[in-house]
Amino acid sequence: MRYKRNIKVEIIQWCIVVGIILAAAFVASRLGKSNEKQAVNAESLKYGDEDGAVWKLGGEPGGSDSDSYGVSDVKRGSVKYSGSELTGLTIVLDAGHGGKDDGTSAMGSTEKDINIGVEKKIAELLESCGAEIIETRSDDTFISLKDRVELANNSGADLFVSVHCNYYEDDSSMNGFQCFYGGGSVYGEALANNITAAVEDKGICGTKHSRSENYFVVCNTTMTSVLMELGYMSNREECLKLFDSGYQGELAAGIVKGIIDWYGKMEK
Repeated sequence: MRYKRNIKVEIIQWCIVVGIILAAAFVASRLGKSNEKQAVNAESLKYGDEDGAVWKLGGEPGGSDSDSYGVSDVKRGSVKYSGSELTGLTIVLDAGHGGKDDGTSAMGSTEKDINIGVEKKIAELLESCGAEIIETRSDDTFISLKDRVELANNSGADLFVSVHCNYYEDDSSMNGFQCFYGGGSVYGEALANNITAAVEDKGICGTKHSRSENYFVVCNTTMTSVLMELGYMSNREECLKLFDSGYQGELAAGIVKGIIDWYGKMEK
């Protein structure tokens, strides 16, 4: 009888062990699915969905905790223009860097690619509002600063708008959109302030006060000029957003709204 009781005890013990193993396997599978879901959301943040919309880590598209950017959001909340707001205005758009000059880089992407991605979206929106657009570069070509300035000054353009991304290696938490103008330019300051305000109104990123800076392209062009730093590639979260085409479209929409606001005030 004692022997039989020992067998029963061993059977019970083995059942307990098997139960613990099965429970652990179940928990591990659930954690694995959770991590997989988080990884999918991270890729969505980087590349966007089919509509160009993206959401923050942990959020669901269309859900109550969604923080959407991109084409779908633009369709819901975009300002409608008549197509003649910028008629008569010629604008030189300058996508910073290019060719052998990558600019800064982070997480497998280069500044030059982000710059021209946003510049193309700005150009399309500006043209739809009646502006004539001249590009310092339309593809991945190296153009010197001197040549950019000469092209602008010989074009008879009214505005010069340069597109860049920022980087601050000493503090990865640094973030935000910022606009610069040449020293002493009243119109440049007004344009920079209007663009910054319009981007801030979009609510998609932080902004910094516009300020005067002795950048070559804004100090040597003969028309009203600004240089925009779209965000910090040294900040992981902001860098991921800058990769995304939908987010780039939101930035472009804010920038164009700022230019329209400025032009309307100048006309008056």
